[in-house]
Amino acid sequence: MGANARVLVKHTLAVLNMPAKNGDKIIKAQFVVSKLTGNANFPVPYPANIVALAQLNTDITALVAAETAAKNKAPGATDARDAAINTVVADLRSIMHLVQTKADASPANAETIIMAAGYDVKKTSIKQKQLNAAKNSSVSGTVLLTADGSAGHEWQKTKDLINIINLPSTSTANTTVSGLTAGDVWYFRSRKIANKNEQFDWCEWMKLMVS
Repeated sequence: MGANARVLVKHTLAVLNMPAKNGDKIIKAQFVVSKLTGNANFPVPYPANIVALAQLNTDITALVAAETAAKNKAPGATDARDAAINTVVADLRSIMHLVQTKADASPANAETIIMAAGYDVKKTSIKQKQLNAAKNSSVSGTVLLTADGSAGHEWQKTKDLINIINLPSTSTANTTVSGLTAGDVWYFRSRKIANKNEQFDWCEWMKLMVS
């Protein structure tokens, strides 16, 4: 297999997975708030089209009160509680769009970003071709590497194409290289880990100036 083979990409999706029981719905919403509070990936204020974290907190407080009233069988309390649940779920889905956007911007770290925000992940195949690629991440000095296969890969880097440094192998087709100096130019390459039946070629060197 040559270095230019193409495969399907695994797209990591954020999902809410709201529990069935009302009490558990409240716990889930409070958990998301706790994970988003102070989360460096999602500084406040959020974009104007996203529900604010403070608003989500307010709506959860209203839901807690509505759930208490419903348990006490207050007149009309069940309908009010159900409406409060719908509001909180809508808030969580709004913020999930922000989480997904952040995850899409950093595919190698997408699962970590999503779970660190209190959401669950779902991996699905999409009709998109993946090629060897090296790009800067949102973190200075950190580079995201993507290979053209879905199995485990070996990785290398070099500054001069002579002194080659081996990077840790991975069981997937992507990896992150951190601790680099912004402004430095590096070359990166990868190849699938050999098996007993086949050896694989290194891909062409990919040149990148670290930001």
